[in-house]
Amino acid sequence: MTQNRRKLMTVLFVLFLSVIAVAAFMVFKGDTLRTGSSANPESTDGFTFFEVGPGTEFTMGLKDELGDKLGSGSVETWSTINLEFHHGGFNEEHLPVVHQLNRKLNDARGQRVEHNTVRLVYRYIPEETTPFDYAELLFSGYTGLPLYCLVKAKRDGDEILSVLKTKYGEPKRTDWGKPGEYSDVWEKSGDYLVFSNTPDLLNNPAYQIVIYYVGNIRDLIGKEEREAQEAAKEKEDALKKAF
Repeated sequence: MTQNRRKLMTVLFVLFLSVIAVAAFMVFKGDTLRTGSSANPESTDGFTFFEVGPGTEFTMGLKDELGDKLGSGSVETWSTINLEFHHGGFNEEHLPVVHQLNRKLNDARGQRVEHNTVRLVYRYIPEETTPFDYAELLFSGYTGLPLYCLVKAKRDGDEILSVLKTKYGEPKRTDWGKPGEYSDVWEKSGDYLVFSNTPDLLNNPAYQIVIYYVGNIRDLIGKEEREAQEAAKEKEDALKKAF
């Protein structure tokens, strides 16, 4: 009886350890999926905007948190995607990876292409809170992960740039266009952050910050391509059954 009791205790102990191992695996797996970087899911390092980084999933709670900082905003689903935020040709020359991804996201003939996305837009940001005049964040509707962040400002450009340099190091500078126009580019884990000064016609400063989450954009394109292939296969099967 004692021997059977020991066997039972041994079996229960082994089962207990197995349950603990599985639980730990699920916890760390979930944490990896939530916080991993765009290009490398095992890294938490990446570009962020108000703590939205490459592994941050969109939730209504996140929307509310951003609203507390950026004011009231609008929400749009299923929208077009255009990654060309600079003058024509900038991405093709300086960010060819982003340029190629943008071509895949859009129709070469100019037809409207909508994607499964969630777009947050903030146009009325309180001046006393931040120097930003406009903010736009686009998330994948499949994974909830961000595809890009676009921020615009008309003041405090030097301070913004100083913060970026302190956090991410020295960028690669590109002078382009008219005098005073330039872009500073950082690259991290395959993603890009671009700070640009594009003065208006009166030579007033106009700053723009863009974060491209390249890995997440690639994931969206891959999902869309697989869905298109599945739809084509279903159509082919339906035709075969029809005749």
